[in-house]
Amino acid sequence: MSLFHDNPNDYDMNAAATFDDDDDDDDDDDDDDDDDELLHGIFEDQSKGKRLSSELKSIQRKMSAEKAKLKIDEEDLLEDAMVYYKAEEFYPTKRLRIVYTGQSAADTGGVVRQFYTQLLCALSNQFFQGLDDRTPIYSNDVVAAGVMKLVGVMVVHSFLQGGPGFPIFSPAVYNYLCKGDLQEAVKTMTTDDCSLHMQDLITKEQAHTEESKGLENSAFHYRMATHTHVSGYRKYFGNRFADLSPATTTEDQIRDLYNDWANKYDEDVVVKALLVCHRPQAECLDAAIKQYLDKPKDEVKIIDCGAGTGLCGAELHKLGYTHLCALDISPEMLNEARKKNVYQKFICAPLNSDQNSEVNTGEYDAMICIGTLAAAHVKPTALVEMVRMIKIDGLLSFNIRFGELERYQPMMEELEKEGKWVNVAKETIPHFQKDDMPKTSSFFVYKILKH
Repeated sequence: MSLFHDNPNDYDMNAAATFDDDDDDDDDDDDDDDDDELLHGIFEDQSKGKRLSSELKSIQRKMSAEKAKLKIDEEDLLEDAMVYYKAEEFYPTKRLRIVYTGQSAADTGGVVRQFYTQLLCALSNQFFQGLDDRTPIYSNDVVAAGVMKLVGVMVVHSFLQGGPGFPIFSPAVYNYLCKGDLQEAVKTMTTDDCSLHMQDLITKEQAHTEESKGLENSAFHYRMATHTHVSGYRKYFGNRFADLSPATTTEDQIRDLYNDWANKYDEDVVVKALLVCHRPQAECLDAAIKQYLDKPKDEVKIIDCGAGTGLCGAELHKLGYTHLCALDISPEMLNEARKKNVYQKFICAPLNSDQNSEVNTGEYDAMICIGTLAAAHVKPTALVEMVRMIKIDGLLSFNIRFGELERYQPMMEELEKEGKWVNVAKETIPHFQKDDMPKTSSFFVYKILKH
């Protein structure tokens, strides 16, 4: 499933989705009344002793015997679904018959469930934020366009069509939606329910409070960078990051840290901490390349910035990419990467705002940068140099761990305002599989427009 698009708030009404009624009879005059009844809140009669399950069954029994056929291109599933649900021809009383483009499987119910499973997953990734408990993204454009109302319609329609539920909400959001009690919802709110901007303000206030208690600045930054996973980081990585501070750490310190760690890095990070992000992020870049670059894989030149021991390069090589360059600040990490025999070129250099003399402007078709944009490692100004390395219309991809986006977002937005790049994808990707480590990170793909 691909969710790549030029603008997350702009869904083309002329997209590939097509739908038609299996029954050619004229629509009943009272369809609008049926629509209103089906889309009405299903919780309002709880005071009368009705259970949710019986209420749902009661509504499902009112579904029409008519079916609406919906043709879906799996590569554009979310866009196709948005077109269908926005259309005037959409009637919630009609049962769906899903036909996937290029697939001949008969829809006996399983295909509908598959469709709604994929659709709700896409909605969760696109319009909600957070890790395990999620909240709607804070976007005036999305709300003004009526997208969130449309999301609600699709979730309810999944229930009525026998699809899955949508168990992603934080306790505060769930309480508000189910009970309509704002005060009750507020009681269960956490900082994760706030906008990213508000989370940043809270983090800064916590920083001031912690520092005022006399905590060491380096320990504080380490704590903030790893959020609630301090014990996990120390368990698997020791105190390697304890002395790092975004304000004072030098590139020499970063180089020394990874030189000392190089021969045990894969064991500590992959085997013990169960890092898994390199594979799905390589697959996401591969999907973007297929969509945006008109080149065979063996001709696509990719630079892996912050390549480390070559974990991501190995995954790209498995996908068929053979023109790979590894850039890393640590020579010992690059020595480990050489052992994987997947890179054709190695550049030992820091990733910063300085122009790298070993990389020509627009030399590469694409970039992947995994686990490198992190506190005390790479400053946001390095994004300008990263853009320079990629060809016009090429792709630049990177991940940022949850909680650190605010550090880089102003520069990301500035580059977009300057017309240097445009975001074509944002995905929530599995990061670590250990419970005491960050479960996900945000993965971005940008298309380069100018240098």
